Amino acid sequence: MKKGKLINMEWMCDYNYFTDEEFDPIRTKLLQDQLDEAASEGVNVVLGLWFLDGFLPIKRKEAFIKHIQDLKDYAASVGINEFYIASGHGEDFEGLPVKHYFFDNVFRICMNAYRNLMDRCPQEWDPTKEKALLLGGMPDRCNRIGLLARLYEDGLVPNKIDHTFFPPWAPSDKVWCRDYIREIYPDWTDEKYEKFLVDCEKRVDDRYLTCMPWYGNYTTEEFDRPWYEVRDTEWVKNPVLIDSKVYEDCLFDIVSEGPNYWGTGNYQFLTEKLWRCVMHRRPFIMAGWPGQWDYLEQQGFKTFAEYLPIPNYGKIEDDEERMKAIVVNAKYLLDNRQHDEEIAKDVEHNFQVLMQKNEDQRTMWRHWHDDLGIDWWQLEALIVNRVGYSDIILNLPEEYLPQHLYNPTTEDPAERDYKKVE
Repeated sequence: MKKGKLINMEWMCDYNYFTDEEFDPIRTKLLQDQLDEAASEGVNVVLGLWFLDGFLPIKRKEAFIKHIQDLKDYAASVGINEFYIASGHGEDFEGLPVKHYFFDNVFRICMNAYRNLMDRCPQEWDPTKEKALLLGGMPDRCNRIGLLARLYEDGLVPNKIDHTFFPPWAPSDKVWCRDYIREIYPDWTDEKYEKFLVDCEKRVDDRYLTCMPWYGNYTTEEFDRPWYEVRDTEWVKNPVLIDSKVYEDCLFDIVSEGPNYWGTGNYQFLTEKLWRCVMHRRPFIMAGWPGQWDYLEQQGFKTFAEYLPIPNYGKIEDDEERMKAIVVNAKYLLDNRQHDEEIAKDVEHNFQVLMQKNEDQRTMWRHWHDDLGIDWWQLEALIVNRVGYSDIILNLPEEYLPQHLYNPTTEDPAERDYKKVE
């Protein structure tokens, strides 16, 4: 009889304290401990989860393949005869010695977060609206502060495009953003740049403020706290849910997709910015990497490109030229409405593709229960009901940070005082 167990195996290296080479033996020991515990419970089937980053940022591919083989061998040595893994980001990884599943993690938590609010989401596209929507994120990206600056310079923000934007807060990001804007708009004075930041700062709610001390580009001197404690922040507990009222007055979205892994060669991922848009029955202009555009089409979604003056904009390799094309297309879609009937059909098509993806995920987790013997309680906690990251960010035990002394002087982890042992 099969007795299965989900094990979160994504022990992530905190690069403030470790190199990959230093962290590898720690990770191995922690994973062996998890497998030992499972074996002691009589488990003979393990499904290992890599849900946060999944397969996307893995640079040492041969080392990862060996790592999985070693885990498989160790599992067998303690009586766990079936060993599988599931990725939450990135569908493919060639050469793995075990069967692997793709279970889109961000999609799942997005559907979970809104599942009791679906009746509040629009039931059809409303073509009478007159504004677009651009939801931001980390500012130091060409499709974040760069795209916003272009829309601002063209007079579209804030008059024709609702948006959210956090001005850069980490010291390195402040420098990067100012230098970047100086490159694309060399005539912008410091005064105009500061006015742009003030004019455009806008947010839906305050939850992201709780995690900002952990995000951004910091030096080790600037960032002296364990990254893992980001799990205690309000945003990480539910990072995708925003009030559907944000979409009420908007005709379409400019989807500024997460570029975290641009340049890695693996673009098989989409984020909550796209899923929320489709869920709220909106057409979109995709501000992402060309590889993400290809992935979007492979998923069966309509891209609305045929209704735009620069239909190939999403495949333009040069970042700056792609951003310029997005501005042209956004202006056009705001002012030209002759394709509303066709767009409405494509919007509904995309919603149905989204719902089919949801059903496919249900089929997968039922397979994990029925065929791998995984307990429903585990599936409920880690898959079916989870709405955030806090339950899957593994908090490194204190003994593995020997050079740091935990000194929790406050309940708020963002304000804790972490002091290095002298």
